[in-house]
Amino acid sequence: AVYGPVANRYEGTEDDYGDDPSTNSFEKEKQDYVYCLESSLQTYNPDYVLMVEDDAVPEEQIFPVLEHLLRARFSEPHLRDALYLKLYHPERLQHYINPEPMRILEWVGVGMLLGPLLTWIYMRFASRPGFSWPVMLFFSLYSMGLVELVGRHYFLELRRLSPSLYSVVPASQCCTPAMLFPAPAARRTLTYLSQVYCHKGFGKDMALYSLLRAKGERAYVVEPNLVKHIGLFSSLRYNFHPSLL
Repeated sequence: AVYGPVANRYEGTEDDYGDDPSTNSFEKEKQDYVYCLESSLQTYNPDYVLMVEDDAVPEEQIFPVLEHLLRARFSEPHLRDALYLKLYHPERLQHYINPEPMRILEWVGVGMLLGPLLTWIYMRFASRPGFSWPVMLFFSLYSMGLVELVGRHYFLELRRLSPSLYSVVPASQCCTPAMLFPAPAARRTLTYLSQVYCHKGFGKDMALYSLLRAKGERAYVVEPNLVKHIGLFSSLRYNFHPSLL
C-alpha cells in the first residue's frame, strides 16, 4: 500500500476549535477549508487540488472525466483561468425553472428539437397533409413541460455515456462537496477567503460565489455530477431538514 502525508490542524490541542472556541461554525468551516487547501499546496506542490468533503462519494467515472476535462477542455482560454470547477450541484436545483439564463436557452432548445420531431411523427401516423404551426407549437410546449416534470437531472444522466459528453457551465452559489482548483487559482482563493468572514446565511460556498463578481473571477460546474452527496444532517444547522441538504 502507498500512504500519503496527513495534516492535522489541531494536533497537540485539547479541543477541536484551536485557540478560539467562540468562532461560529460557519467561519470555522471556512478556516478548516482554507487550512486543507493550503496544506495540499504546501505538501504536494500540485498542478491541481481536488477538495472532496467527507460526505461526498465519487462516481465511477470521476477520473476519466477529469482527465478528459483537464486535457481537452481546460485548454480553452475561458476555462484555463477559472477560479474553481465544481463537481457537484444539488439535483433539486438543476431544473430548468431556475434563475440561470443558460438553462432557459437549453430548455427552449429542447422544445425546438422535440417539437418538430413529434410533429413529424404525428403528421405521419395521423395521415394529416401539410405542416401545422399550431401542432408544432403544442408539441414544443408539451415536450418542454414533460422534461421539466420528469426532471432535468435524469436527462443529464445520458451524458455519462462518454466523458466528452459532460458539459461545463457557469457555476452558481450552492454547495461545495467536491471542488477542483488549479494551483494558481487555489492560491488566489486562499487570499480571497482570508478577506471574508462567514456566518449564518453566508457560508463558504456563498463566500466563494460572491468573490467571483467582486474579484472579476469565473467558475464552472460539471454536469452531470461527479460525486454523490450522502450527507443527511448538517452540523452547521440546528434544524433537521434532510430534504433541504
